[in-house]
Amino acid sequence: MSDRRKPARDYLEFLEVASQLIFVMQPDNNHMFELDNVLEAFESGKYRARPLFLINQLGNSRRERSIYKRFTARVGDLDSIAIPYDRNNIDLAKAQYCALVDVSPRSKMRKAIRQVADQIIE
Repeated sequence: MSDRRKPARDYLEFLEVASQLIFVMQPDNNHMFELDNVLEAFESGKYRARPLFLINQLGNSRRERSIYKRFTARVGDLDSIAIPYDRNNIDLAKAQYCALVDVSPRSKMRKAIRQVADQIIE
C-alpha cells in the first residue's frame, strides 16, 4: 500500500510498524464488512501487528446475538472481546460523576473493560 499524501503515507507507515492493532466495531452489518477487510489484510500479511478485535455495545437483541455469532466465527482463534452495553450503570456513573467501578464493581461491562486493559498492557 502506498499513498503520496503525507498524512495518508504516515498513517500507512504507522500501521506497518505497529506492534498491536485494535479493531473496535459495533454490532451492525456495516462493521462486519469492515471486519472482513481487516481480516483479509491480516491474512495476506500486510500487517505484522498482533490483532485484538472488540465488539462494543453488545446488547441482547436477536440481531445483535446473530452478529456476535458471525463475529466470533470470522475472528476464530484471534484475540477478541465482547463489551456488553450496560446503559443503567453508565448513566448512574455519569450522574454521580464517578467511575464505573464505584457504581457497579461486579458488572459484566467492567469485567470486559478490564480484559481489554489486560490485553493491551501484556
